[in-house]
Amino acid sequence: MAQITGNLLDPIGKPIVGAIIRITSDSTETVLYGVEGKETTQTGGLYDFTLNNGNYLIEVLFDGVYIRNAVVLIDSSIPSVLDLETLIKNHATFVPSTIDS
Repeated sequence: MAQITGNLLDPIGKPIVGAIIRITSDSTETVLYGVEGKETTQTGGLYDFTLNNGNYLIEVLFDGVYIRNAVVLIDSSIPSVLDLETLIKNHATFVPSTIDS
């Protein structure tokens, strides 16, 4: 299990407020977060969610455009608390080379 928490930032370090972070369980294809676009980053780009062990598709959308997209594995090898960028950078099992909007 891991708590994913931090601030979503653009390439120059400015917070991205109102981005949708959608988390889908790879095994059940159930959307756990981001249902109907209600899970959005808050003031300062803040996000916070907890995932049990398993594979998840993580999609981050802003203004209808995918800005992050990866399949990640949550297991006992990852820290109990980490941010989204570290999760995708160090624990992704698949990251597409191009993202279509």
